[in-house]
Amino acid sequence: MSEDNEKKHPENEEATPDSLPEVDREGETLEKKHPENEETSPNSLPEVDRAGEPLEEALKDPGLETLKKYAPLIGIFSIAVFGTFAFLQWWNSSQKKQEELLNQDYLDAVQSAESGDPADLLSFAAKYQDDGEPLIGMSLYRAASLQYANDDFDEAAETFGRAAALLGGAEDPLALAGKSMLGQAISLIRADKADAGKALLLQLAPNENFVASVRGEAWHHLGILAISEGDEAAYQKASDSLATDSEAFKQWSEVLSQRKSSSDIIGKARKRRKIPLAEKNLEAGNNFLAENKTREAVVTLESGLQYEVIKEGNGTSPTADDMVEVHYHGTLISGDVFDSSVERGQPSRFGLKGVIAGWTEGIPLMKEGGKRKFFIPAALAYKEFGKGDIGPNETLVFDIELLKVIPKPSPPPLPPKVDANATVPKFVPKVDANATVPPVLPPLPDDNGSK
Repeated sequence: MSEDNEKKHPENEEATPDSLPEVDREGETLEKKHPENEETSPNSLPEVDRAGEPLEEALKDPGLETLKKYAPLIGIFSIAVFGTFAFLQWWNSSQKKQEELLNQDYLDAVQSAESGDPADLLSFAAKYQDDGEPLIGMSLYRAASLQYANDDFDEAAETFGRAAALLGGAEDPLALAGKSMLGQAISLIRADKADAGKALLLQLAPNENFVASVRGEAWHHLGILAISEGDEAAYQKASDSLATDSEAFKQWSEVLSQRKSSSDIIGKARKRRKIPLAEKNLEAGNNFLAENKTREAVVTLESGLQYEVIKEGNGTSPTADDMVEVHYHGTLISGDVFDSSVERGQPSRFGLKGVIAGWTEGIPLMKEGGKRKFFIPAALAYKEFGKGDIGPNETLVFDIELLKVIPKPSPPPLPPKVDANATVPKFVPKVDANATVPPVLPPLPDDNGSK
């Protein structure tokens, strides 16, 4: 029993000084507090870094663990950044080469157009039509100017319209947009589409977004039209508008005034001469038509228009709104020729609303491929005014062959409003911009022929 108590309660054993562990003042065993006093072998020592921290613990640092975890993604990101940079470098180089090619192609087209042929300028515009470059509009303007100079007024009107739309963008407009719109209007008038041309001039002339020189020229042409049509109110409006800005419009105001004075003098002289001549021509024409309608081959319409079928066509008949391509030979009842596309060797195109009333009524009665001779009384021709070689109250005779019917074209698009101050394109080639483009379109002629 006593033996068991001794085992169960060792604290009761008597301790010797040698058997007691060393303790510090706080009573803590020194062995536990200073484990470095224990004997250790070199193999049992942990590896440490320079800071004295075990490497095993350092490798378990959260930052390094995170880097190890996302190292593949960081590598992919680095490759992507490098690839993007390389792509941008390639893209910039490619864009620069394309711009150099565009500029060179434009200069080549301009040089080629010095011969008077706009084909290369039109090809350039077609090649780069999706690029939205100001050079495309400039090339179309040059091409249209050449077409106008070559008397190809229908094509010039279309090309000027395309140039105006490209050069008149709302964000970066060019002053050349106004010149293009002006060219389109004058080309339409010269192509016997006076109403469409006049509408464009009326839109352009009062619009202060366009430069003064363009607006002044527009008012000038409106005044010339008014003189030719005998519209005194329209002339006065154009004259008054030019007088509102004495500096910018001075040139056009003076030219219009001189033209009006000359027209008034000539008109008075002609009127004095025409009175007896007009009566004589009217009597002769009436006698001719009265005898002519007795012929079996001649058909007389209610309006007084007479015609004779030379050859029936088998194609389409035009309407009064359509354009037609025809060969014609026009004479007076005396047999004197006053106009002939046959003699010129080149057919002509006309809008049936822009010709004399006898043509507007008679040609829709034909079919493509047909030929007819029309006898047109003065009331359906140039009446007491006459025109060029056609005297007052002259009866006219036309041999007409209808070659082609051209459906009514869509009205030209109206360019957006432009800021006249934004006139600088992205690129201006080092060429003389006036080399092939007249600074001012030729004035309207006094006479437009017999059409």
